[in-house]
Amino acid sequence: MNFFRKHVFPPETLPAILETYPPWWISPLRAPDFTGLCDTFVATAECDVLRDEGEAYGKKLLEAGNKVTFRR
Repeated sequence: MNFFRKHVFPPETLPAILETYPPWWISPLRAPDFTGLCDTFVATAECDVLRDEGEAYGKKLLEAGNKVTFRR
């Protein structure tokens, strides 16, 4: 994860990114509202380091009344 974080959000650009974009653009789990979103397909892999976050996002969508299909 550190490898990808350094390449997607290089340390020297991170302050500007955080000032420009709301936190939920970087991490959708931080979104203030999950209602009224389109049907969603969430696919995760057994060894995916973000599996739990992907499934938590899908659960938040479900709790907000959205249609979600899960595949692991």
